[in-house]
Amino acid sequence: MNLRHFKFQTGIILLALSTISHADITTALNTNIEKCFAATLKSAGSASTRPCNNVIKSRISNRDNTAIAYHNCGIIQMRAGELEQALTSFERAMRFHPEQIVNKQSDSAMTLLAIANVYQVKNKLDIASAKVDKVLAMDANNQLAIKMKTALDQQKMVDELSNQKSATLSGILNPFAHRQHD
Repeated sequence: MNLRHFKFQTGIILLALSTISHADITTALNTNIEKCFAATLKSAGSASTRPCNNVIKSRISNRDNTAIAYHNCGIIQMRAGELEQALTSFERAMRFHPEQIVNKQSDSAMTLLAIANVYQVKNKLDIASAKVDKVLAMDANNQLAIKMKTALDQQKMVDELSNQKSATLSGILNPFAHRQHD
């Protein structure tokens, strides 16, 4: 066997091995993508972000899969009450693939609404409303955004009425609170 023939055979073997390895890696990635999505459907205490993190860390995952994996991590974290981590995951999803806002409005809209939901839970209603407004600017007929905007507006009104009621009660209970002493 001459050296040229040996190099040729070695090259073919390495090519075959790399194809097998790539196929195995692709299968593992697809499995993690499926598990990542399935985790979003589990109850809050039993869901794990591990499959989503595996997609994020994968070297062969495309930008869409990575953005969706970040979004799904955010859903899992939010359901577990980990609001700051959820917010970080959602924001990474948006930053990781910002062109989705133009190309795939529905994915971006869902992530923006998830961010708005986190801010709503944190009672930062103005920020939540701004995120919902971005979705409505992309698609004025987005029914979820319309419902969320209505809910946020109602929550703002309830908060304002509650604040007014508290101020009125404070004035009734302590009528001299607003007067200065001589």
